[in-house]
Amino acid sequence: MLDSWELEASRMPEGGITPNEERTAHFRFRSHEKVPDAVKRMVLEQLDEATELLATRGVGIDEAIHEARVCLKKIRAILRLIRREIGNGEFKAENRRYRDAGRRLSSVRDSAVIIDTFDKLTSDAHVPATPDMELMRASLVRAEGTPVVEKEAALLEVASVLAGARARIEDWRIDHRGFAVLRPGLKRVYGDGRAVLRTVRERPTVENLHELRKQVKSISYQIHLLRQAWPKTLHSYEDELKDLADFLSDHHDLAMLSKAVGDVSPDQGSGDLKKEIQDHIDSHQGELRKEAMPLAERIYVEKPAAFVRRIEGYWNAGDRR
Repeated sequence: MLDSWELEASRMPEGGITPNEERTAHFRFRSHEKVPDAVKRMVLEQLDEATELLATRGVGIDEAIHEARVCLKKIRAILRLIRREIGNGEFKAENRRYRDAGRRLSSVRDSAVIIDTFDKLTSDAHVPATPDMELMRASLVRAEGTPVVEKEAALLEVASVLAGARARIEDWRIDHRGFAVLRPGLKRVYGDGRAVLRTVRERPTVENLHELRKQVKSISYQIHLLRQAWPKTLHSYEDELKDLADFLSDHHDLAMLSKAVGDVSPDQGSGDLKKEIQDHIDSHQGELRKEAMPLAERIYVEKPAAFVRRIEGYWNAGDRR
């Protein structure tokens, strides 16, 4: 894979863990914590974190939007775990609420992603730095830039949507105990990922690869919740899921960039330049697919029932409640 697209290794800063790492440390089941209590605790923590981030204004707003979206994705991953417990109707209503909130935030963040992806693409040694490339970047900034006031409006809208969520969460009825709460949802999510992978094998379109990414992110969050059952093994598995999600995310970001470049008006970029950029995009996407597909095959090699039995075995061996 090309150097500019390699995954960056995380670094521990001097003086301890980062605020994000501290938040992540709470997003997991604790030893001897009752599963229904843990589920509600973690969802409420993610809700509170998202609400705090949605109050951001001015400097740091793009990062706040990104982190708030992560919180909403984590909540949806838990919802998929407890779908059978809270009932299909309640699940659909809650999932739709958090999904639409995430999409609203995404609508004001995609512009920043496109510029970042262009910079990442043009930093590669195989992409010549030319005045035309700089002009294209300037054109994309003009076309894709989202005013801060629009971003702040989106944050306010989503904060309003989430305002009444706490009471609903506390009213969730979870009748089962232990791994029985999680078993059906985990099996379903893993099975959905396998089904999407089969589709990708037949038709590796941008849309299908993006759907696979969403499935991978969901199971990745769920494995993170469970990894204390056998930390070393599940941490390694989670790292592989994160790598796969990153490959697929980069692939999707490049697809967004491709569309943005294509939408630049003719007087802002020549057809030859657009073709040159598209060729670089196609090349990088091909590299990403070569990295992603073997990893996806390994991750989804088990049948759903066998996968869940293995995870449940780790859970039981850890004497969880």
